[in-house]
Amino acid sequence: MSPLAGGQIVIRKCVPMKPSKMCLLLCAMAATLLLAACRADKPAASHDTTSQSAGENAGIATPTEEIYLPPADKADTPANTVQNFYGWYLDAIKAALTGDRDNPLANGEVARSGYLTPMLMHRVNELVLKFDEQGFVGLDPLWCAGITPPDNFYLDGQFSNNGVPMLLMRTNLPQHAFVVYTQQTGNLWQISDIACAGTPEGVVNSFYLWYLSRLADQGPAALTNGDYRASGFLSAALMEQVDAQVSAGASGDDPFLLTTRTPQGFAATPAENTGGVVLLRLDFGDAGQELRIRLLQEGGFWKIDVIKLANQ
Repeated sequence: MSPLAGGQIVIRKCVPMKPSKMCLLLCAMAATLLLAACRADKPAASHDTTSQSAGENAGIATPTEEIYLPPADKADTPANTVQNFYGWYLDAIKAALTGDRDNPLANGEVARSGYLTPMLMHRVNELVLKFDEQGFVGLDPLWCAGITPPDNFYLDGQFSNNGVPMLLMRTNLPQHAFVVYTQQTGNLWQISDIACAGTPEGVVNSFYLWYLSRLADQGPAALTNGDYRASGFLSAALMEQVDAQVSAGASGDDPFLLTTRTPQGFAATPAENTGGVVLLRLDFGDAGQELRIRLLQEGGFWKIDVIKLANQ
């Protein structure tokens, strides 16, 4: 293990994306990101360890000798890792828009930054290859948006979901939020997954991450101060219902958890063949509880509308 310029650390083994494929995809993503052109001068890194023939058959290049870790002073906590990565990435994209630099996904800067785990970098590589092969342009996989780059990113909640740090990121774009998962590598933290909030499941995950973060910081005031109205994830009808409960000073079960206990973790999964219905499993360590959550669309966005026990 040896230090790199800027405080980065490099260790061995990683897989690059095939330069020609990466270039084609990023040129397609250019329409989304308003880039005129791109070039993959240096391939991005990944974790795959398949053989050369298997890698070529899959359209992914064979392993090289390096994976990267982020600068130690910028990745000492999950929050620092996520905030520093998105600050850097936004600056890089803005510079690419003005033609001052290549797209950071195309030229391998994202991989070399070390902020993403090799597994996530590999999945991002596969995603952009899929975009290329199917001939369509998707959202930027790193921020779940694409037509107009946001002006900024900010952290709006953090919760340790059974020991896995989850962070809710927002931007200035309307109703734009996404969840970032992190994992620890030695004394450093890296981004291990990114989940968009544009689906019913994504909205439920985002809201409960937001709400449990507020409960951890504020206790009962997270409900009584009415901040849930500004979360952006609840329907007008549900907010009015909770308003009435709070105004009446009703004690008992939390209207969002349907219990007086605070869970240690949660997991949301779509209910089969039910459209906007999501099952939410709350984990209390010694027990669990499942909620059935119905969502509807208001103003073109999914909103949580009804919360019930799953057996009701």
